[in-house]
Amino acid sequence: MIGEKAGGTVFFDDVIIKEYDENNSFVRDIKFFDFNKKNGWGFWSANTIGEGGFSESEGRTDTSSIYIKNTTSDSNMSGYNYKFIPKQGYSYQISGWMKGENIAQNAACKLRIDFYTANNNVMTRNKAYLATVLQEYINWAKVKKAPIYLGEFGLGIHCFQNNKGGLQFVEDMLDLILENELHFTYHAYHEDAFGLYYGHNALPSISNANGGLINLLTRKLN
Repeated sequence: MIGEKAGGTVFFDDVIIKEYDENNSFVRDIKFFDFNKKNGWGFWSANTIGEGGFSESEGRTDTSSIYIKNTTSDSNMSGYNYKFIPKQGYSYQISGWMKGENIAQNAACKLRIDFYTANNNVMTRNKAYLATVLQEYINWAKVKKAPIYLGEFGLGIHCFQNNKGGLQFVEDMLDLILENELHFTYHAYHEDAFGLYYGHNALPSISNANGGLINLLTRKLN
């Protein structure tokens, strides 16, 4: 969200990014932002003047939005946590709602998608990505003739909820670990935030445990 030389305040809400194929036919909505959540966005100003944040009193269909105010130079609110991989030959469109209050005549307030380039292949967070990252350490160990101990890997309890893919991540990691004969520790055996077994100050009990994770580890490591 751009608020260059805004002077006053510019609000942004209900921003959506759409994807179109080579024939300009709609494919999908990449992301919709109603700005009801206050995370993942940061303010930047070229001369450090101004501010950006979340409004709880202004919005398009509710009382929440994102804003930029009192800027005198190039400035933006950026959502670097919301990256996606574009497809070759496809096009992308961003649109949304904006409202200005006391905006300067020379202001440039707009929506913008930033595209980045990379020296290597762009990868998503899947098994191939994990293999690529692990391979760097495996190659180093081979050169140094040193063993590798993966001191810990694991996921927080929320990663196993609402189809977030926690079990798939652990299975992918175990496949790579076993394939490359790596020593490892899973974090953690008994802990509320990360554990196979939950319950603070209580003995581990299968009635209070991550059953899916226990079954996966049992199947893979037996």
